[in-house]
Amino acid sequence: MTYYGTLKNLILIETIKQMNKKYVTLKLIEELNELSTILLQQHNKPHKDFLNEISMEFGDVQYWMDMFKDECELNKKLVKETYKNKTWKHEKVKIKG
Repeated sequence: MTYYGTLKNLILIETIKQMNKKYVTLKLIEELNELSTILLQQHNKPHKDFLNEISMEFGDVQYWMDMFKDECELNKKLVKETYKNKTWKHEKVKIKG
């Protein structure tokens, strides 16, 4: 393979990676919107039971969050630390309240 052939392949691979990142990002946004919609429906209609729908959308969001974390190369250490800090903060509030 020539230099230009190799370069074309590298450009193609990078383009596919960027397209995949965009796809994963858009899927995550879509699933977050679906979850927020069903949560609002539950809030606005407390007499109805949307727990199954909420559970399914929550699972979808978790799946795409994992994909997003991998594809978009998030700082996993920072994600864990932020999660830990939020957990500690909310535990502290529970103890006070």
